[in-house]
Amino acid sequence: MKRMLLSLGIITILAVLSGASLWYLDSIHDEISVMLQECYLYGVEGNKEAASKKSQEVFEKWQESEKYLVTFIHHNELNEVTIVTSRLSPLIENGETAEYLAEVKQAVVLIEHMRSSEQPHWKNIL
Repeated sequence: MKRMLLSLGIITILAVLSGASLWYLDSIHDEISVMLQECYLYGVEGNKEAASKKSQEVFEKWQESEKYLVTFIHHNELNEVTIVTSRLSPLIENGETAEYLAEVKQAVVLIEHMRSSEQPHWKNIL
């Protein structure tokens, strides 16, 4: 009977940790996606100062979040987003608006892919 209770306890702990990691990933996805949309709008409007500031905020938020995401997401996926977000601010400051907008869209796609690949769907399980 003790083994059964221990097994149920372990399964419960794993389920809670999995749910918490999915919740955290969803919240980070939503927050950074909104910030990246703002970056894109500032870039389209030609507001370089606001775009640069918001891009730096995105990078700082990503750095802060990466500490926790590293426990349950592959390092390669996290590094790709880190590289893309680190290039945003210098690109807009140097006047490379087209490349900046492309990098913002790439960051959005990478973050969306990361979120969808961690969701418990049949395509991810099989």
